[in-house]
Amino acid sequence: MAAPFVKGRLEGTTVSAVVETVCAQSGRPLVFELDSRMAWWAVGEAVRPMVFEPRVDWSTFDDLTILHGY
Repeated sequence: MAAPFVKGRLEGTTVSAVVETVCAQSGRPLVFELDSRMAWWAVGEAVRPMVFEPRVDWSTFDDLTILHGY
């Protein structure tokens, strides 16, 4: 089975996920939601997470995985 975001892209539907984690710097709980369009939003007041989204030209990408590309 494809990962949810891959599945959403393949089927042309929008999927989303809620991520519950902990801030690596402060140790405080962090909740955010993101969707298959790569839109995201944090849940809670005064939450401003730093999010890394790699810029990849998929039309020319030929590495085994994105990790190999970096």
